[in-house]
Amino acid sequence: MALSADATREIYTAPRYEYPVLAATTIYNGALVCIDSTGYAIPAALTASNKVVGLARAKADNASGADGAIDVLVHAGLAVWLTNDSTHAVDQADLGGACYVHDDTTVRDFVSGGVNVVAGAVVAIDSTKGVLVWIGFPQDAIGAITGNLAVSGNLSAGGTFGVTGASTFTGAVDFDGGATMATATAITGDAELALAVTGAVDCTVTLGNDLATSSFVVENNSAVAILQVDGDSDVTVTGDLDVTVNGTVGGTLGVTGLLTATGGVSVVAGEDITGAGALEIGVATGAFDLTVNMGDDAGAQSVLFTNASDATVASVNSLGQGIFAGGVDCNDFVATDATTLTTTGAPSQANMVTAFGAAAAHAGEIWMLFDDAGGTGYYRCYSDGTNWWYNAFTVGA
Repeated sequence: MALSADATREIYTAPRYEYPVLAATTIYNGALVCIDSTGYAIPAALTASNKVVGLARAKADNASGADGAIDVLVHAGLAVWLTNDSTHAVDQADLGGACYVHDDTTVRDFVSGGVNVVAGAVVAIDSTKGVLVWIGFPQDAIGAITGNLAVSGNLSAGGTFGVTGASTFTGAVDFDGGATMATATAITGDAELALAVTGAVDCTVTLGNDLATSSFVVENNSAVAILQVDGDSDVTVTGDLDVTVNGTVGGTLGVTGLLTATGGVSVVAGEDITGAGALEIGVATGAFDLTVNMGDDAGAQSVLFTNASDATVASVNSLGQGIFAGGVDCNDFVATDATTLTTTGAPSQANMVTAFGAAAAHAGEIWMLFDDAGGTGYYRCYSDGTNWWYNAFTVGA
């Protein structure tokens, strides 16, 4: 029941602890003190496994000693003014939340993607004095879990939540701030695990480098990778991929199943779309076009068809000229256009070069030429790579 009158409390002063000091280490009076991964006291420092345990109340000089040769006296459960880091300063928005170790006398704000060791809770901020930090024990209670975390119900965190071990949730998890995981740890859930944001904000996965050696991987229950995005912007999908809105891939897009795009798929220059099965490009029923847009209109770029050995077997350039290495087999052939040129009788080499270009640039190609002077001459022209050849068409009787 809430109080309706003054209450008398029994108050305990800040507890004191003595911790064994790491070999070759000096801890100064007034320093923030951490316990490192080996269980020894050190000056607070940016190492993920460190845990702040309090404030040194006397100098402990173990510079020449072995592990645990001396102890350091530490107070916890107190508030103390510490220096505010100039690069990642604690600000008004952090009041009541956690601040993090910069060194043994300086605290800072949370750094996304960095090492964040909780120093304590922010009580006050002053431009001259720095940050008034409440240092309890253990600091894990402020929002950093240095071991594994198992939650059987719902979990809601109003600030940043850091876990250095594996996390298992059987209920819902809600973070109003950020959530961080240490290297090689995992988040698992007995129910659906959803990562979602609301409003005009991003959901970001930061990889360890910009190379193919660092990847964001989605696995199935058999630990088989079904989606992988690496630091070099390559995307690999081992099943079907359905794109309902426009998508752009900065690297190679590899799909071993069906690729369905009801929006658009864009792959930057110099990259590929690869498929382990059949690759089918189609459009929905109706008056829709399938468009391949090339970067010029002078024949410099082409749509290429290659075989398994990467040899080009057919191509169509940006002038609409097609080349087929194996010839053309068709039941019906309709030429919708023919080059028109004024000639006097049969075309000369110069006439055909004017009409089509140098023979060397069109080896193996067949063109149509119409003599608009006489108005009755049609010629089929062929390049052997050195010269242009022709034969004339005769009007049927």
